[in-house]
Amino acid sequence: MPAVTPNPPYASERQRALVLLSGGLDSSILLHYLALEKGLHVHAVQFNFGQTNWVAERPAAQRAVAVLENGMIDVIDLTAWRAPWHAHVSVGSIPRNATLALLAVPLARMHRCSIIAVGSTIEDAQMPDGQPDFYAALNAVLERSEAPERVSAVWLEEHMRKSDFVKWALMQPHLGESFVRDTRSCWKPEDADRACGTCPACRARSRAFEESGLGPDQKQ
Repeated sequence: MPAVTPNPPYASERQRALVLLSGGLDSSILLHYLALEKGLHVHAVQFNFGQTNWVAERPAAQRAVAVLENGMIDVIDLTAWRAPWHAHVSVGSIPRNATLALLAVPLARMHRCSIIAVGSTIEDAQMPDGQPDFYAALNAVLERSEAPERVSAVWLEEHMRKSDFVKWALMQPHLGESFVRDTRSCWKPEDADRACGTCPACRARSRAFEESGLGPDQKQ
């Protein structure tokens, strides 16, 4: 069995995806799902906008990429946005997912990726910028701009819940339980290895672990 996820370095634009990687459960598994199940070459990008969970997200994203053949990640520094981001974007009235996806377009162009993949899930669809119609509208903007790239919320498109893709990861010999547990989804971690256990992200993660038979999150 391979020790890493195959990720061939050469592929046409139609076979390349730029993955918005946070280091969380959803995007970390998505990175490998696209390579293994869709046969795409994947490249990761992570945005540092001064989020409180950066201390946990950054090493988690590095771990996810380390299990990828030819794994590469661009880290984009948006820390100058820290104050307005925390004051306004975090309350949900500004479309965070659209902001980051559109910022990723030049990177996708540079890396010859026609797909910008985001880890939005069915559980996230309660948020205005986490719904299928939202992504359809976002792609309409790109089409109207004559941009060839498209944003793909794969878990929504394939109707996969968190527990579904956790089970998928558990079945991959080189991923498995250790990979899943090494992701970080907490919004307000105490440190790189300790999640709060109470925020919405921690609760959703715990439900997925329970439903997939993993049991409690050992990092809480």
